[in-house]
Amino acid sequence: MAESRPSAAGFDQAALMLRATAAFLHGKSVTRLARPPSPSAPRLLPRLIRQKVLARDDGAGVDESQALAEADAEAVAQWMAASYPRRRYPAIVLGLSSGALVHLCAALGVPWLPETYQVPMRPVPRLSGAAADQPATRPATHFRVTWHRLSRAYKAFLSRSLLSGGSILVVEKGVIPAVPRQDGGIDPGLLDDLLDFARRRGAGVVRLAVGEPKDLSPLVADLYGWWYRRRGIIARRLLATSLIVTDPLWTFRIGAVPFWLEFVTEPSAAGLERYLEMRPPFDYINLCLFQQERPGAEVPPIERWHAILAHAKRRGDFVGVDAASYPADVSSFGRYQAAVKRIPARYPVPAPLLLEEFGGFLRYAERYHLAVEPMDGRVRWLE
Repeated sequence: MAESRPSAAGFDQAALMLRATAAFLHGKSVTRLARPPSPSAPRLLPRLIRQKVLARDDGAGVDESQALAEADAEAVAQWMAASYPRRRYPAIVLGLSSGALVHLCAALGVPWLPETYQVPMRPVPRLSGAAADQPATRPATHFRVTWHRLSRAYKAFLSRSLLSGGSILVVEKGVIPAVPRQDGGIDPGLLDDLLDFARRRGAGVVRLAVGEPKDLSPLVADLYGWWYRRRGIIARRLLATSLIVTDPLWTFRIGAVPFWLEFVTEPSAAGLERYLEMRPPFDYINLCLFQQERPGAEVPPIERWHAILAHAKRRGDFVGVDAASYPADVSSFGRYQAAVKRIPARYPVPAPLLLEEFGGFLRYAERYHLAVEPMDGRVRWLE
């Protein structure tokens, strides 16, 4: 059903993004539902791991007292599916982790299920003699657990939650035609199970292929701007957040166009700058930088972000960021929720965007270097 392999990430991004999506569908802010895991926490997800991980290539093992190995994938899938309100949805999204995808699901009013998640583990070196008495100093290891088939919990959730004739939107890394699976791509076995489920239930399947998770950010930002205009709202504010910092409900409440930064790095800054330079200027730009230590990352100086905020016609501000502590301001996440609520504009949370409206917008997907592929003939909203 699932396999585990080492990952360098420091927290389970998928679980936190799922909580943010579920919070919005419950009509809530994410204040109490999504927060970074404590560094001392042995796990993020609801079940302990059941078998030990064997020795890694570099000779390090995993602390046997934690009994950590491959996650109880079925229990995790049950927890994820149970996070969402029990009702019928016109579509269900499954695939890669992206803050932009959280905002897309919020716009459509639909849930998202990840195809992979991470489990924190604490490796210990295999030592002998006097060295064995020294404290372990190796950093924590995270294992990425990936579903190879459709779990029972996911299948049950799809059965009870997808409207008759609804669609499954598969978002993954790749191109059209299909390429061999890469990190972030849907496993062929899982995709086969989804297609088989869809055939049996009369559902449609759409594949949205992106180069990287961050490539969704310009599309979702422009989708919000386009949708605001259709609702008679002038999109004057851009809200850029990073990593796990996101709150779809308050993005709507302040009438903001969301732009997600995958990391607080120079490539992320350059991507946001390109976006701003190619669009009409926003009156206001708000920016939250969730800073996570990543060895070797090219972290831009705070002046770089000030220059980006200067693209605003009227005012650019950080949200919950202590510029004096950057780039070690690890408390920015905790300050974000209160700070974003101090932004004065207030708009109602809209009814979900119709799939047919989203399909019309996706006619321009090629300009975002994305590929949209209906995988059967039952996807009428893309016609």
